[in-house]
Amino acid sequence: MRILVVGEGEECSVISETMEKGGYEVKRAPRVEEDEDVCFYQAVISCGGDEDVIQSVLDVYSLALENDCQAPRIIALADDPNVRVILERLGADVVLPVNAVARIAASIATYPYAGLLLLNAMKGELKVASKECLNSEGCDAFTLAGEKGIPIAVLSRGRWMPPSTNLKPGDIVVYFVVG
Repeated sequence: MRILVVGEGEECSVISETMEKGGYEVKRAPRVEEDEDVCFYQAVISCGGDEDVIQSVLDVYSLALENDCQAPRIIALADDPNVRVILERLGADVVLPVNAVARIAASIATYPYAGLLLLNAMKGELKVASKECLNSEGCDAFTLAGEKGIPIAVLSRGRWMPPSTNLKPGDIVVYFVVG
């Protein structure tokens, strides 16, 4: 998969490094250049300042129209909730708050599926599912979610708990399904 990471800042660096370590072909650029062949990429990740992110999304669509090709998937990162709404309306495929990506990146070392979570969000292959613990001795959230599941929360007697919580009979694990 060929990915263009557009923008400046720490989150852009972390995303570039993570994708490269995952074996993806990554190009990093401070902005989308007029001669950039956006048709070559499967995904464009736009990060940095809010105005720069908006401009890069517009540039990608503009270049795709000029080159008569389908625009790659656009993943946009923005802090301001109003800017995220604008990005969604401009047609960005995935719009994430920067702090969510920072949390994912920070947890990669301790939580082995965090990189997969971001990658599957980019590909649009992220689904949410849930399962109830039916074992009278309790359940483990990770086992209950299965091989392709990433637990995100446990609903225990009407209260939300972290996924590290052991489930009791009747508790429900909510998880992302990847792949």
